[in-house]
Amino acid sequence: MQKSIGLTIAFYILPLAFAEKKAPEIVFDDSPLQVESKGQIVSYADTLEKAIPAVVSVNTKKIQQQYSRGSREDILRQLFGLPPLRPLNREEPEERIVPLGMGSGVVISADGYILTNNHVITDGRGDLVDEITVEFSNGATFDAEIIGRDTNTDVAVLKIENDSEPFDFITLANSDLSRVGDIVFAIGNPLGLGHTVSSGIISALGRSDLGILEGIENFIQVDAAINRGNSGGALIDAKGRLIGLNTAIFSRTGDNIGIGFSIPINLARRVMEQLVTKGTFSKGFLGVQHRNLNKDLAEYYGLKNTQGALINDVVPNSAASEAKLKSGDIVTEVNGIKVKSGNQLNSAIGQQAPGSKVTLTILRDGKTLSKTVVLRSRDEEIAQNNLGIWKSKKLEGVSFSKLNDELIDTYGFPDDMDGVVITQIDRKSPFREKLRVGMLIHKVNKSRIIDSEDIDEALIKGVNALYVYFQKNYFFVAVRVN
Repeated sequence: MQKSIGLTIAFYILPLAFAEKKAPEIVFDDSPLQVESKGQIVSYADTLEKAIPAVVSVNTKKIQQQYSRGSREDILRQLFGLPPLRPLNREEPEERIVPLGMGSGVVISADGYILTNNHVITDGRGDLVDEITVEFSNGATFDAEIIGRDTNTDVAVLKIENDSEPFDFITLANSDLSRVGDIVFAIGNPLGLGHTVSSGIISALGRSDLGILEGIENFIQVDAAINRGNSGGALIDAKGRLIGLNTAIFSRTGDNIGIGFSIPINLARRVMEQLVTKGTFSKGFLGVQHRNLNKDLAEYYGLKNTQGALINDVVPNSAASEAKLKSGDIVTEVNGIKVKSGNQLNSAIGQQAPGSKVTLTILRDGKTLSKTVVLRSRDEEIAQNNLGIWKSKKLEGVSFSKLNDELIDTYGFPDDMDGVVITQIDRKSPFREKLRVGMLIHKVNKSRIIDSEDIDEALIKGVNALYVYFQKNYFFVAVRVN
């Protein structure tokens, strides 16, 4: 299972109940790679022998309802106008579990915790699969349990059990130390062929604004061959350490053309630890509305380029207001990492946990300043500042927010749009199958939607037509209101 930028794919969180758990005991190695070698390296077989046993194939199945068509004899009798030997019951479909997809995963602890992609364990609508099995390179197969998943980062955590002996697992590297030109290897289950290794180098770091994910994008770009089925597999360095999870490819056909993207393991590790211990991943929240710079704004502020995120507004009583950020400030760096756009600012902040301290480099009135900000969670900001989250009375379990600059940057909406955005859908909502977080509702039954309250006013009893914008497309969604 593999994402391609040329395809329209989206997956969403289903809240699950979790008890507090202890994070898995991983092995971490942040020593630098050797830049020069005295002798010529002719094989990485020894390095790969240590890593391959920790990479697994992930096979998923889904329960589907199928109506019985009767026996072959019954079907033949029908063709000749004869009654079936037994009545065909089309009111009660049969449930059958069928294979859904194949992907990859990486064992990161001896007790069986596995990192993979969220889209590996969901179907095309973002719903969880019903059965997951993982297969090791030696053929050993285990049933896997879903511990947690997060759609903003496309990270999921599985768990397998084995009472007889510990599992082979991989050592984690510090992906922040990765450099363009480092040799890397992609290990996974491409096209269902089984454990396969491809090699290349890191082509770029910090790739964002790609539209692959609806949340945090901070990809390692590699030229190692990555194909469908590699998703969730390991990207390792020349020491055999895990530096990323292979997640997406840039392709018009869905096949490899030498541009692949991996989630840095430092980000995946942060997500994993929260998913295991808390059941959910909560990202840091700054509390600003911002926009990208254009040539005119850059000229107005006396800048030589359009890199940075311009703060339009600061939410009162937020982390940003406590750090005395102001409208008109331009954020150029987060913890020393350059910020080129609003999406990159969202990504850099979103990778930090609530309570983290981050150092922002900003431009204000032509001067460079450094600001230390203690991030909060979005839930804290909503509770303290009433950020306009509104819950519909007619669309049970669906919450909306009026379109603002942050939502425009987060979901990539055009600047000239108006409407309200779906920000949350409860797990038990009857509209969860048709509506998606990130949908912009532009019209309801031909009534234009400006504020969240307009939704309920425009809805009628019976079937309603919602005109929505989602993943760069306009289309209608029909929903029935009782």
